[in-house]
Amino acid sequence: MWLLAVRAFAVGLLPPSAAAAVEPVRIDVDHASVAELMSLPGVGPARAEAIVLARVREGPFGSAEGLLRVPGVGPQLLHDLDGLIEFGGSGGGAPLERR
Repeated sequence: MWLLAVRAFAVGLLPPSAAAAVEPVRIDVDHASVAELMSLPGVGPARAEAIVLARVREGPFGSAEGLLRVPGVGPQLLHDLDGLIEFGGSGGGAPLERR
């Protein structure tokens, strides 16, 4: 109830805000922490830890296909992560290759 009163009062006092541009943030799987990986859909604590462990043991993934070496990561998860991940800090965030 308090929030509604504050909003009602503030509407006339504050200028309308400009539309905020939203830019997606891509997670670099080759450098991300467990916590960062857990922000991805379908990646919980166990899967995030498995990704980091595989990266430590075998080196960077380099591509979506490299991520398939992690137990529990399959084509459906890669499809779900399309546009949300990148590899090697490319910054370009190239789309994942489809099979």
